[in-house]
Amino acid sequence: MRYATSRNRQQELSHKIAEWKKIARYLTIKEAQINSIQRDYDGHTQEQTYQMLLLWKRKKGDDATYRALVQALRQAQLNDLADELSPKQGKMDIIS
Repeated sequence: MRYATSRNRQQELSHKIAEWKKIARYLTIKEAQINSIQRDYDGHTQEQTYQMLLLWKRKKGDDATYRALVQALRQAQLNDLADELSPKQGKMDIIS
């Protein structure tokens, strides 16, 4: 069973992920889309992060899981945040 990220959790995560562009690349978001988010929400890092997570969810649907996000965080060397999310993977509601 795979657990997808919810909007409330995406908002919460947007406060914790400062290096959103690095994460976006590991989540296979295209550079043009990253640049668009950066331009549209210039100076608002939390909103940029939130928009990146929303885009990822729209692109991947039910494949936008905590497991995939944790993997991207680890690839980006953000192990503390990855560790924080890992125990919660099995406790999230499935988004249909």
